[in-house]
Amino acid sequence: MALSDLFKPKWKHSNPDVRKAALVNVIDSKILAEIAINDKDWSVRIAAIKKITDQKILEEVAINDKSSKVRLIAIKKITHKKVFIEVAKNDNEPEVRKAVIKKVTDQTVLSEIAKNDKDWSVRIAAIKKITKQNVLADIAKNDKDNVVRKAAVEKITDQTVLSDIAMNERDRTVRMAAIEKTTNQDVLAELVKDNEYWTIRQAATTKLTDQKVLANVARMDIYAQIREIAIKGITDQSLLAEEAMNNPHVPIRKEAVGKITDPEVLIHVVKNDKDLEVRKTGIISIGNLKEPIKKYAEILINTLDDPNKEIRKSAVIGLSNYANHSPQLLLDNWNMIFSKAKHHEDFPGKSSHADYSQPLDCKHVDNTKWEREHLDIGIGVDFPEKTPKL
Repeated sequence: MALSDLFKPKWKHSNPDVRKAALVNVIDSKILAEIAINDKDWSVRIAAIKKITDQKILEEVAINDKSSKVRLIAIKKITHKKVFIEVAKNDNEPEVRKAVIKKVTDQTVLSEIAKNDKDWSVRIAAIKKITKQNVLADIAKNDKDNVVRKAAVEKITDQTVLSDIAMNERDRTVRMAAIEKTTNQDVLAELVKDNEYWTIRQAATTKLTDQKVLANVARMDIYAQIREIAIKGITDQSLLAEEAMNNPHVPIRKEAVGKITDPEVLIHVVKNDKDLEVRKTGIISIGNLKEPIKKYAEILINTLDDPNKEIRKSAVIGLSNYANHSPQLLLDNWNMIFSKAKHHEDFPGKSSHADYSQPLDCKHVDNTKWEREHLDIGIGVDFPEKTPKL
């Protein structure tokens, strides 16, 4: 402490902490203004500003104080729009300009800042408040920074502008932002057909609703994930049938089969497809039919002799469904279905037993109440032992 401090008011003390503490008791507006403008310590100036309501003093500090921290505190207390604009355009700190932009509502001023500010983050802050579509389009096409162009695209609603950017923008991230907002099916179709970048094709495929274009993508695109997006977007049953029977890619045929409601197409797949998973999906779909006829039950019954265990299990599950809602279709074959569905043996060489576990090879508790590892050789799927009284 300097000797001179003994003869000064505490708000003029050489120690900034003492000066700051003394402000609690200062109520004179002229003294507060002097401290806010002239004190050498930025934290003391902030403490003074928090007690000031005089707009002229606050404006002077907001424009002229050398500390951005002090200017930010003053800006928060200012109500004069002209000061907002002056600071937003002229302050040398991006963080200050961004803070004051939150208070600017004049679209002309925001547009000027969005186009001309030297800092990309400030331009984006202004873009977020712009509503004029022509200004956003200009920035989206012409700003030098791709992050700024992308921010503008995300606010554009004009489909013509979005289509133009989706087709012609040089930066892929900006193009994808435009594609995500594009509804023009012709533009999207063009992008999925000819674009060399898989990310662009994928983004466009996600937005496509044109069923024929989606079917073409599901068949022709070289990337599996894009083909899968396409097939998931198809709802047209005739196109799904075509893909289920003729698409060269197994996962696509399987996905198509899972969406088909025509039993005749499902039967064709079960009888003719060479892939196990595709056939299994067809069997499951047949087994899930709510109003089956005897022909469909016979397909499942015949499948009980398939050499593949997973195929047999899928057939039994379907027959179990039929037993619950359409048992009359199974009366002639009930005992045979039950014997193939229920009885199986442990490996090695244990006797037949009821399986209380899930219908998978697993560790389980059998009817001897001993838990042991085993391998199910049979089907192991529940099927009613007795026919219902119809």
